[in-house]
Amino acid sequence: MSAKSLLVLVAAVAAVSAVSPVSAQLLLDAGFDDKTIDAPIGTGGAAVGEPTLVSYATAIVRSSPFISPSLEIQDDDDYYSGYVNFDFLEDAEISSGLVSITFDTWFPAVENFILGVRESGFAACYYLDLEFQDDGDVKVWDSTGGVTIENTYPTGRVVPVEIVFDMDAGTYDLHYDGSRVLDDRAHGVESGCGVGSVYFGIYDDPDYDGAYSVDNISATAYLFKDGFETGDFSEWSIAVGGVK
Repeated sequence: MSAKSLLVLVAAVAAVSAVSPVSAQLLLDAGFDDKTIDAPIGTGGAAVGEPTLVSYATAIVRSSPFISPSLEIQDDDDYYSGYVNFDFLEDAEISSGLVSITFDTWFPAVENFILGVRESGFAACYYLDLEFQDDGDVKVWDSTGGVTIENTYPTGRVVPVEIVFDMDAGTYDLHYDGSRVLDDRAHGVESGCGVGSVYFGIYDDPDYDGAYSVDNISATAYLFKDGFETGDFSEWSIAVGGVK
């Protein structure tokens, strides 16, 4: 989380805490530092800092291009898009309070990549898709529609992303590559589900043989009441990715 966005999040939490008890819970922490280099990532879930699903893709831990181990994702099918999905701890879905999702990306070339946020199980609740397109555009899609936030996305360096959802207001902020590019945008989800997973994908393309890398994937909930489908924080004893 950037220093600026962290201050914004803390200020929001402090404002609410004057009238309501505030709890914070780390729901996902995937940094890959404890994983075997050049080996496929496991699918043990958030408890061990791993995804729960790798579909039509390869996901291999690499020592580069980041300065620490990261996850290289590559589409391995000409006809289907490839995805790597990270569910939150114990399949939790957050329906109240704030949810901060952060990750770092590294694109070696301009291709067709997609990153997004769904409910637990990566199903139908369309909170956000972040598309990095092969014409260089970066577009954000949610249940209200789409908007272009950049016309030429950077390659060959770290591109940090943070998404902060206000689940009570039904909105989110998007911090992209050091700038807040969307502020209090409505996500439009009205089905009653909560935020519960983040995924990283590549669109199918028979001519595409590249890959991209992600690192430092994290999700933290700041809860003002019981907004979990699976219970409140006090019932949880499991560590997320080795962080208690």
